[in-house]
Amino acid sequence: MEPRLCRRDDFTVVGMGAHFTPETRPGIGDLWQKFAGRLGEISRRRGTLSFGICLDADTTCGDAPGFIYVAAVEVEGIEHIPPGMQALSIPANSYAVFTWNGHISGFPDFITAVWAHHLPAAHLDPIRAPDFELYDERFDPLTGLGTVEVWIPVRQRAAPAGVGGSGAR
Repeated sequence: MEPRLCRRDDFTVVGMGAHFTPETRPGIGDLWQKFAGRLGEISRRRGTLSFGICLDADTTCGDAPGFIYVAAVEVEGIEHIPPGMQALSIPANSYAVFTWNGHISGFPDFITAVWAHHLPAAHLDPIRAPDFELYDERFDPLTGLGTVEVWIPVRQRAAPAGVGGSGAR
């Protein structure tokens, strides 16, 4: 699976987040339900996109790897953040964009395959910055069916010495 490479400018979101581990990851659906019930509290929303932001993913912290997941929407400003929510600024980056199409129940396996196989096969290295899921009109939250884009901040892997290019003379 080849990713699409894109550059995205910085943007700001407001949402609800929690810490998850591989074992508690099924609780992300409950977070989305709570967040959906409070969307009306968010002022200055920009567009109709929703984002699942992953922060501080760490698989090296012993027996309890985890990450912070924030269900969010883009906003034009953060003058008012509803109680129990947070604002995040997502920096401009170059991204590898992988596309999932199907029922959301299969999405965790897709994410595992992207990180373990597809990203390395594309010769891309992730950088330490938030990655996110983008939900647009192609995804139906009522049925759990549709298309989700996974945006991973990356840099192109350097070619080994002596491979390609004209080299120094």
